[in-house]
Amino acid sequence: MADPLTLSAMALTAAGGGVSALGTIVGGNRANEAAEFKAKELEQAAAESRAAGQAQAMERRREAKRESAQRSDRDLPSRRCADSMPSGDRSVRGRTYRLVMTVGFAIFGAAFLIGLALGTYTRRPFLAACFLTGCFAALVAGVATDRPLAAAATFGLITLAGAVVDSVRETFSLLVGR
Repeated sequence: MADPLTLSAMALTAAGGGVSALGTIVGGNRANEAAEFKAKELEQAAAESRAAGQAQAMERRREAKRESAQRSDRDLPSRRCADSMPSGDRSVRGRTYRLVMTVGFAIFGAAFLIGLALGTYTRRPFLAACFLTGCFAALVAGVATDRPLAAAATFGLITLAGAVVDSVRETFSLLVGR
């Protein structure tokens, strides 16, 4: 048999190795927990950074829109008239419609009434209505896009559709005998 001192030393060595192994395992677990904590911190920091970048981008877009609106407001004659109002009340803009705009409305109204009269006289009110709708749509398209070809295409398509529908209506009424 072995000496009791040797056996005690071997037992203490084994116990020390077990404690050392246990310390290594606990240290590894702690290191793993620390790494997971650090990863969560980094993910949170990345999310905050992304949110801050998005907020900055939105602010830049808002600022660009604001500048664009201010530039276009400076270019509008009605805005200049509103700025000259002594009361500072911008809800009512004096002289917004110039003489040319008023004459344009009068001419368009007269053309509309003449078109209705011609449609009634020729007994083709649908065609006249499509012609007038085409005129109005072309006016809107021309003003909105500043492209005369778009305005002409709008007028042509609506008027042509009206002519086709009116022709089909007339043909159908002739076939039925009404």
